[in-house]
Amino acid sequence: IISFAYQALDKYYAALRQAEGQDNGGGQAQAEECKHIVEAALSLALAYAEWAPMALMHQSGIVNACGILMRDKRFREAACDVLRQQSACKLKPVFAEDGGAPNAKVVQQVSSAASTQASIEDAKAASRAVFEAFSGPCQECLASPQEYASLGLENMEFGQLLCETMVLWGKNHVKLLEGSEHLSIFLKMMMAFLQHSNANVALLTIDFWMFLVRESLLGDTSDPVEKRRLLRIPDGFVGALLDVIVSKMQKPVLDTLDDYPAEYYESVKDFHE
Repeated sequence: IISFAYQALDKYYAALRQAEGQDNGGGQAQAEECKHIVEAALSLALAYAEWAPMALMHQSGIVNACGILMRDKRFREAACDVLRQQSACKLKPVFAEDGGAPNAKVVQQVSSAASTQASIEDAKAASRAVFEAFSGPCQECLASPQEYASLGLENMEFGQLLCETMVLWGKNHVKLLEGSEHLSIFLKMMMAFLQHSNANVALLTIDFWMFLVRESLLGDTSDPVEKRRLLRIPDGFVGALLDVIVSKMQKPVLDTLDDYPAEYYESVKDFHE
């Protein structure tokens, strides 16, 4: 079924682009038909994305296809939703039956709908593929001042969906980027959402920042203290993060009192107190 969904996406999205290049009326009718088939294929992929193994979704081509479709405004919300469901899957080491050390080659993929085992290398590759699928379109969107602003206005639904996807992926998989330049890229994208003028978008990032600070200062608190390993993040990042948070929490200049933001502080001193 998943392979069929990918084949439909690949075939009919290519046919859609070709039909849109035709000037005759028949081309428009064909384009509309192809558009509906692409939407149906994305709905099918979404139905499986919550529980299907990440490696299977990646190997089928669905993940990469969603990365391409996220650049098309007609399909980007549905494509991003598929990636959001996959990002919510957690990868946990599989322990021996006697409770001994974890099997270094196998992980358990845990989601709200199912739990399956997978090769750790396949699972990591699939997780990185999800990151690559949303990071390219996300960077392009954030690089355009007009598109960036629209994520809190007319395109706020997509902005929130994209931010939620990144938060989920970050909390469950960001450790895969440790020690690479991709970690800095991911943190810059998350910081851009935190700095967004729309408070509803900015607040969606809070869960990730709490996770990041805890992992970088305390490690995984579910592990014994002597076995904890701290997440290595760029030097000075936590300080820069606090500066941004404090600046966001200071009271803005408002023309009216309507829809006043929930919690602000008069100054950095008030925040620390």
